Amino acid sequence: MTMINVIKKAIVDDVFVPYFQPIICMNKQICVGCEILIRWSKPLPGITGAEQLISLAVSDGIIFSLTKIMMKKTARILGSVKEKIPQDFYISINVTPSCILDTHFVDACSMFIHRFKGKNIKLVIELTEQYPLLVTDTTASLFNKIKRLGVCIALD
Repeated sequence: MTMINVIKKAIVDDVFVPYFQPIICMNKQICVGCEILIRWSKPLPGITGAEQLISLAVSDGIIFSLTKIMMKKTARILGSVKEKIPQDFYISINVTPSCILDTHFVDACSMFIHRFKGKNIKLVIELTEQYPLLVTDTTASLFNKIKRLGVCIALD
């Protein structure tokens, strides 16, 4: 089985899980947010780490599927405890340029934010630098739509 088929089977088998890496404000000594990291619940033959997984997913065009899975699972997990999440908490998710260019990405961001309606929780999209992003009218329009949702855009 090829490594990309291992990843596709893992998607079907629902083995990808979000890990929440806390972001701490050193001045206040409190958790102000978290970065979502993709991990898997059982070994993936031939896959040695997240960087390799992402690279393979980008090259095969399935990176948005993985990103969407992480967004949905994160929203479900944190949405179930949103009353306990402090105001101004932010959730950071790494995305590739191909994710942003996907026609469903803006909708995925909107659904994610809607899950936390009534809370002042910020979604931060961290654009990965290792893949090129051509700035065109289309990308500018997509960034504007994302920003209008209240999403912050940062470089990873």
